[in-house]
Amino acid sequence: MPEKKTSQHGASVTITLCGFLAAGGLIVWQLRNIPALNNPTSLSVYDILQKNFGLSAAGLRTGEWWQLLSYAFLHGSIWHLVANIVGLYISAASLEQRIGKWALLCLLGLGTLAGAVGFLSSLSLDPRLPSTALCLGASASVMACLGTAACFAPHERAAFWFFFIPLPIRAWWAFPITLTIIFCEGYFWPNTTAYGAHFGGFLAGVTNGWIMHNYLPTRSASANNHFCSNTPKTEATPYGKPKSI
Repeated sequence: MPEKKTSQHGASVTITLCGFLAAGGLIVWQLRNIPALNNPTSLSVYDILQKNFGLSAAGLRTGEWWQLLSYAFLHGSIWHLVANIVGLYISAASLEQRIGKWALLCLLGLGTLAGAVGFLSSLSLDPRLPSTALCLGASASVMACLGTAACFAPHERAAFWFFFIPLPIRAWWAFPITLTIIFCEGYFWPNTTAYGAHFGGFLAGVTNGWIMHNYLPTRSASANNHFCSNTPKTEATPYGKPKSI
């Protein structure tokens, strides 16, 4: 009897999202020197987009609730955009093949919302942060993918990408490594990294991965079999830093 092959999901959602982030990010970045009005002293279109769609406490107080999601599609620089696109592809593509596209979309949305909650909480709890700080970037959703991968199949080998350097480790090692990085962000660079968003997204991912590992045994077993096959090993995310400006 021929061996039954395990069906695998593709990575179409991940590729589409990366392409959307790249195209949208480059278009928005080109608007940075274009005045919103025909007046060189006025704000640029880019600044206005950041003000209205980046995440800020002031924006939420005025009822701009879309900022809880829209901030993930804006970035503070080209390098910030590139780091998050690479991080999303590396962390989400392999994960999408294991959990499916709809579960991945829900995870990315959950990570973005949790990152927003984490960022706003850091503004309230950390006196070093200005109340006018703005959060931009998709790193919270990338962190959510990393947290889920670490808990979904914790004992399998993964490539943890640290500043674009692959470190072959057991998947669960991403947990202490990532928490250490987030702690260093909060302690050394609180005004240049949205450490609260990182922590919120990662915590949401860990919670999701733990639930899937313990309460979805069929999916978890399938993931473990996939890890142990001859297909490429799981790749976790590189560390990407969204900026709080």
